[in-house]
Amino acid sequence: MPRKILTVDDSRSLRDMAFCTLKGAGFEALEAKDGPKALGGLATIRVDLTSTDGASRPIAVNA
Repeated sequence: MPRKILTVDDSRSLRDMAFCTLKGAGFEALEAKDGPKALGGLATIRVDLTSTDGASRPIAVNA
């Protein structure tokens, strides 16, 4: 079973590049355009690694 990697970035072109590179390397590539969308996905899907955009705006998380 391939490892799942989630890429979170607001840039469509960077997400596309990461997606193609990861798929080509044999990973299951997932993507989200922002933090809230990523958290929504992580509520239902387990991933092995998350790659985020360092310039993304912070989000509030209720514990």
